Amino acid sequence: MREEESGLYIEGKLDLSLYHGKKAYDLVKGGIIDGLSIGFDIIKYKKEGSFRCIEKLRLIEISVVSLPSNPKAKIFYVKSASGTKKIDKIISDFKSICAQN
Repeated sequence: MREEESGLYIEGKLDLSLYHGKKAYDLVKGGIIDGLSIGFDIIKYKKEGSFRCIEKLRLIEISVVSLPSNPKAKIFYVKSASGTKKIDKIISDFKSICAQN
């Protein structure tokens, strides 16, 4: 995972030995689900009018979802490797509310 100019770049792997991992893979591979959501704690922010501009956060989790809060948070492709299915490239366009205004 790394921060890029366009947002958060993530490579992930689904554990297909788990029911929920296999189910998530099937839904993503079938094009039924293509969104991402993140959970985080805000560590540092500044107020700009009625908005909070997030300067530093602690990422807690990343989830595959059908309706992401940020419509740009998308899974771009799913790939198989070495007999195991894995998500090779996920890009989540996560920008603070200040960048959107």
